[in-house]
Amino acid sequence: MRILAAIVLACSLVPPAALAADPPRALAAADREAAGGRDVRVTLAQREIETSFDVGRVAANFGGGLLDSLIIASMDNKRQVLSNSAWQRAEAAALPLREALQGFDVDALALATTRSALAQATWFSPREVTASNDGSPAALRAFIASSPADHLAFVSYRYDLSPDFTQIRVYADLSLARKPGRNREIAPFYEQHLASIVQLSERSYEHRDNVARWSANDGALARTALARAFAQLEQLIPYALGLSHADVNALADKKREKVFAAGLYGPLVRRGQQRPDDVLIWADGLVYVQSLP
Repeated sequence: MRILAAIVLACSLVPPAALAADPPRALAAADREAAGGRDVRVTLAQREIETSFDVGRVAANFGGGLLDSLIIASMDNKRQVLSNSAWQRAEAAALPLREALQGFDVDALALATTRSALAQATWFSPREVTASNDGSPAALRAFIASSPADHLAFVSYRYDLSPDFTQIRVYADLSLARKPGRNREIAPFYEQHLASIVQLSERSYEHRDNVARWSANDGALARTALARAFAQLEQLIPYALGLSHADVNALADKKREKVFAAGLYGPLVRRGQQRPDDVLIWADGLVYVQSLP
């Protein structure tokens, strides 16, 4: 199994003793200041859309995952066999879509999304925005060592199919940190997780039917879904960066109206202006769900 991109990033940035405490989901006013600007590292550590699958109550994903994805530290032999079998079936079903998406430049889309999103946060002061497909700890350490900036930002993207193949999901993990002193590990002082989900308006219980819809006409629907998902992240990133601690507490308030969306259940942040069925919810992070017309 491939290591989750988010875990690679976290382990490379945070010393083991600090892994138990999650960085805040909101920025203090003083932490917005970045004298000299911030260097930004954009990582998309995959070359094709990934698959996910359900094994009992466990949702597994081998190229990234939803906000509620579980990391399985150990499995009995039966669960491992079931996992391998489900993964093989998912990989086989996804082949037509992967072929249809060949030539679609998701790397360029991720980089353009990041640049546009950060430009909307006028206080952010992005200095240099660089992209890489290498999310390994060694590559991240090399970026940190080579950057002349005292303030660093990391935006890690991943994208996949839902277990029933009705959704294309794009995730963005944000973290900010100050460059550490010599012989010290870097530790983020801010972290936020976003998801942008686009689902088929006509869905089937048969996985291959859903893949056929995504793949038809050279993957037209899948390409549209990815473009729409990243377009929402372009808006969600500056929104997330602008949240205060009071805002985060309000979004997670148990008294807020709650809705189901794309298999998630969480407090409603807002409904889409043009399509009320499209929703932004809070699920330990911002999740935007929209359906194709």
